[in-house]
Amino acid sequence: MPKFDLKPLPSGTEVDEPQDTYDGFPESILPRSQPHHGLKQVRKAAKLTQEEMAQEAGVSRKSYQLYETGKLPIPSDKVVTLAQRFDFDIHKFFTGSPLVNPVQLKVQCAQVGIDAFKELLRRFDDTEMTMDEMKRIAMAYAKYYTEGDGYSYMDLLKCVELITGYKYIPDPNDPGLWGIEDEKPH
Repeated sequence: MPKFDLKPLPSGTEVDEPQDTYDGFPESILPRSQPHHGLKQVRKAAKLTQEEMAQEAGVSRKSYQLYETGKLPIPSDKVVTLAQRFDFDIHKFFTGSPLVNPVQLKVQCAQVGIDAFKELLRRFDDTEMTMDEMKRIAMAYAKYYTEGDGYSYMDLLKCVELITGYKYIPDPNDPGLWGIEDEKPH
């Protein structure tokens, strides 16, 4: 079964959509919420006519044309049928970008939590901080960590403050608290 490489529309592409279709949606999400463009890309990649694609979807040619032009919303069961038949990523179909593998995301989140836990052990080994507190702080850090932001001791300190208050951080506004201005994690 062929794989299809769905591409987002180039910026500035004119879209022949009725304006009222998007009332209330922020402009920033409009390019990602136009699945009819993905539908046309799938059909073209499969070298099918609109009539043939309509048959694959189990709809009339007129309904298919309305889906492809965006004048009629594509029913989710039709998207699923076509995704199974043509083996494309439904998330990419709707958003233009592939879905992050949930397993990779979980591994990455676990690694961030482990790194934060190790740093807490290193930095707070001479305090009364409990393992449970460290675990909760590391989990909070991993939860709010954004890929690409880089490791941040200041963010880790904020998590310590969030979970334990000022119990372990007497002056949270002191940037020299750990001497961490440009320090990298160990």
